[in-house]
Amino acid sequence: MSKRKINVTFEVEDNDLIMFQFEKQLRSIFNNSIIDFRLFPKTEHLKENESFKKLLKAKRDAGLTLDRYINENRN
Repeated sequence: MSKRKINVTFEVEDNDLIMFQFEKQLRSIFNNSIIDFRLFPKTEHLKENESFKKLLKAKRDAGLTLDRYINENRN
């Protein structure tokens, strides 16, 4: 049977108890289907940093290039 991977991003309150309960609920619902679970780092303080902006642009451009390559080489 073929499977699909789905990536979803949630924004929840910055609270350790809420995060613990949230992850616990996700794992109880999806069990072994969770391949990756990560928290995004806080980057608000870097929004005006020119080096950070350049890195974000490079990351975005690399992602677009990868997506285009995958789309052009589908079976």
